Amino acid sequence: MASAGLLAHCVKDRHNELSGTSDFRAHRVGCPLLTEESGVVESHQLGRRERQIVEAVYRLGEASVAEVRQALSDPPSYSAVRATLNLLASKNLLSYRHQGKRYLYRPVTPKTTVRRFALRELVENFFGGRPADAVAALLDGSAGRLEPDDLERIKRRIENAEGRT
Repeated sequence: MASAGLLAHCVKDRHNELSGTSDFRAHRVGCPLLTEESGVVESHQLGRRERQIVEAVYRLGEASVAEVRQALSDPPSYSAVRATLNLLASKNLLSYRHQGKRYLYRPVTPKTTVRRFALRELVENFFGGRPADAVAALLDGSAGRLEPDDLERIKRRIENAEGRT
């Protein structure tokens, strides 16, 4: 998709998403974490605490300041979390809405988009760009034990992939 097409598609998607929940606010128009040329998530320069907070919001889906603070292992003060959430919103990483007297924050970019980008980066940086090596590392148990259901789901995915080649 050409860059203008990508941005138009992105703005349309963002408008549709936000219009369903009219009180959510994105601070800028467009896809905040998508680059014009490639459509992948930009590498934002986030500090350690900013990264922890944005990751907590992704895990929670939508959260208040208190909920984000509770999700952190070594939380800073309530006002520090609130200030960081507002900073992340100004960087267009989060959007927010009012619910009574509190604000609820949620990620602007869908988790699936971020997940795909992170996986691509992981495979590139740690497995030399070879997805098969990443799969082998998962299967050998180094990332944790796979349950029989997981293995069955992986087998089906491999069979589907073989049918496409």
